[in-house]
Amino acid sequence: MRIAVIVTFVATSVFSALTFGCSSSSDDGVSNNSNESVESFVVGGTFDALPFKPVDGMGGFTTLDKDGLPYPVGSNAQSVFRAIISDRPDLCGAGSVRPNETMLTIAAYGDGLPFQPGTYDTAMSEYNSGRADVSLVTTDETCSNTSFPHYFAVSGTVVITSVTPTSVAGTFDVTLEGDLGTLQGSFNVPLCPSSVWPETVSCVP
Repeated sequence: MRIAVIVTFVATSVFSALTFGCSSSSDDGVSNNSNESVESFVVGGTFDALPFKPVDGMGGFTTLDKDGLPYPVGSNAQSVFRAIISDRPDLCGAGSVRPNETMLTIAAYGDGLPFQPGTYDTAMSEYNSGRADVSLVTTDETCSNTSFPHYFAVSGTVVITSVTPTSVAGTFDVTLEGDLGTLQGSFNVPLCPSSVWPETVSCVP
């Protein structure tokens, strides 16, 4: 049933699925050693509050302590993965923050180091190991976030199925706040040297 929903929704051209080849590398926070990476993503669901046609994706890791603070020490450290799927091209090369952009962000908070595949739940408390965050973000001509605090998941899961030195793959199935509908799909994004934390990078025209 879920597959039928995705296929029907993609056919309406509100969301779409694309497959790309992409080469990129990073070995921070990964737990196995395959080097193959084929970028792909499928985004579907019943959400239709804004149009979104994804054309590129990227992923990356950071390390926080379990209170969400940087520079963790020892057993309090956790690896956090974030994927960005955007309607702008060349995220790895040009950066993830663009004017008038729409992006889907997916974050998963691991338990310690290195980051492991598994199921991450949006119902977990903030920064807790096992938590997932999924949201749609829009920007204006100055790259300011125009969507906050809307379009974020309040229930559902992200399942990370594969973590390699060059890519991370997984699926998501979430419900957005305010009866805005659902987002469902899959991703396989390259790990990029540029930041996947938009709040830490400059606006790229």
